[in-house]
Amino acid sequence: MKERAPVEIALENGLRVILVKRPYSNTVAIKIYVKVGSRHENDTCSGVSHLVEHILSRRRAEWSNNSILHEFENFGAKFVSSTAKEYTSYGLVTDSQWYQKGITLLANMLRNPCFESDIFDKEKG
Repeated sequence: MKERAPVEIALENGLRVILVKRPYSNTVAIKIYVKVGSRHENDTCSGVSHLVEHILSRRRAEWSNNSILHEFENFGAKFVSSTAKEYTSYGLVTDSQWYQKGITLLANMLRNPCFESDIFDKEKG
């Protein structure tokens, strides 16, 4: 079976969604790109994009004392994040039966950031 051509959907809020269907796979990969990276920093805030990436991925989930990373692991998802010059990305790969839970966790992490002081102090170093 061949991979199908990507389909791009523009939502009303400006978010662009790109779908690539792979009928031969039982997994779903989700990646969210945020248009901020090291190129957007100056000498006084050098490294802040990478710091935020780490803080967001280590914060506690809204509904438990577990970290977001632990919540992803609970349903077998692999979480990935990275910071580049033009963007910071957050994503996961999971079994297709868990994709809605994965999207919910990713959206929660990005839409409701929580900068807990203990995590901030650990990551700042």
